[in-house]
Amino acid sequence: MDGEVAEDWVRVNVDEATKMQAQVGGAGAVIRDSQGAFVAATTCFLSNVSLALHAELLAIKNGMELAQQLGYQKV
Repeated sequence: MDGEVAEDWVRVNVDEATKMQAQVGGAGAVIRDSQGAFVAATTCFLSNVSLALHAELLAIKNGMELAQQLGYQKV
């Protein structure tokens, strides 16, 4: 099932960008259904970010929270 998502699942893709000198960044998440169609998206400002890994984890958290708010359980 490489690259495919079962019909009752959704996929959450995230990305982040950081400006380490200022310790700020941004994160975004997109939810797509099993056919790859757009379902929803979200973005957020990140403050006090000292590592790219920290920003990436916050992006994942943001995307998972969106999925939860929309009632998805199979992500």
